[in-house]
Amino acid sequence: MPRHRTRGSRRGGAAIEFALVAPILIGVFGAVIELSLWVNSFHLISRAARDATRVGSITIEGDGADGSLIEANAIEHALTVLDFTGFQCSDVPECLVTAEWAADSVDGNMYLTTTIHYPYRGLTNVLPVVNRGVTARFTMMTQQQ
Repeated sequence: MPRHRTRGSRRGGAAIEFALVAPILIGVFGAVIELSLWVNSFHLISRAARDATRVGSITIEGDGADGSLIEANAIEHALTVLDFTGFQCSDVPECLVTAEWAADSVDGNMYLTTTIHYPYRGLTNVLPVVNRGVTARFTMMTQQQ
């Protein structure tokens, strides 16, 4: 005679399936949140590097330019934009903002390169690769030649 399963055994199977699938779904959900936060940080820091390079590139020092004013303007603007977007470099010792004004070896034009590195500390630590930080670099030809 065939044995019939009772209703309680089916509920137990569903609970086991849920217990096996739930950690995977929670991990994927955490990874999606972590990646979206990292991409948002990368976007804001890239924009700060671009804006700072633009401000520095339109700075004119005059005759005998050594680039110090151009670089200082770019760094100052980058720090201002970072502070405005919530990335206070003054509070984070690992934050690094640099600007370099140099001639291109091929065409001889002067270019300004602004680099910003900001440490990213993950919210969920599901994706450890994003804990290396965010680095953005932008280069633009300057009006000072």
